Amino acid sequence: MTEKIVIPLYYRPADPGARTPAGVSLEALEGDILITADTYGGLLAAGLDEVDLPRFIVFDLPSEAVAADFAMGLMSASIVPKGREVDVLRDGEGVLMLPDREFRSRIQIDDARTGIRTAAIVGSWELPAEECERLMSAAPTASQGRPGAVARKIADAGNLELLRAVQVRLEREPGALVSFVSLSPDEVRKDARCAGIDPVRLPDSELQVSLWDSSREFGLDAVVLSDALEATVERIEARNPDLFLDRDALAP
Repeated sequence: MTEKIVIPLYYRPADPGARTPAGVSLEALEGDILITADTYGGLLAAGLDEVDLPRFIVFDLPSEAVAADFAMGLMSASIVPKGREVDVLRDGEGVLMLPDREFRSRIQIDDARTGIRTAAIVGSWELPAEECERLMSAAPTASQGRPGAVARKIADAGNLELLRAVQVRLEREPGALVSFVSLSPDEVRKDARCAGIDPVRLPDSELQVSLWDSSREFGLDAVVLSDALEATVERIEARNPDLFLDRDALAP
């Protein structure tokens, strides 16, 4: 199990001037207080005991939390209370907060993530302030479970063209890996050694395993890697010549 992921919950004191009651929120505004194990008791005495404490549902993706919130918004207000909030946790999970009148003494977390849950979800109210702040400021991670869960959600759409289009589109996102050589199962079948083999006997699932294993073992030739880098830097320089002029002017 890797580091915990924290749901931060803030207590918002009542504002008599604005006639707004006390409440809780996932987003901190000026004057809000982070609810931790250290502050929980004092905040109960200060007014938190009068607040409808929420329940949380954690999803693999923020878009899932938004969709769930949208669906609940179509229901009667007598069934789904107002005051719902959606937020994104440290590693990119989506969380939906639901005010719930049943929870006056405890806060419930429902974990709707799929796949391998390598990081536990905990509430800020369960942790000492020091540990809570440390976990909240920790760098995001890419644990084993989440990438697999996200990939399966895309693949489960059942549209091969969509899957490949998403792969190509992801490469355009800042910071993503970019493949200079990509092979699909269809291209493998075109090889003379595979020609004529019944696709039923050699399905995509079988070919994908071999493709993946081969890509992990295949070392890029130094010349090929150098050519790819050179072509990329040339395009950067063509789009941003001032960057390179400034660099040259500052060189010793």
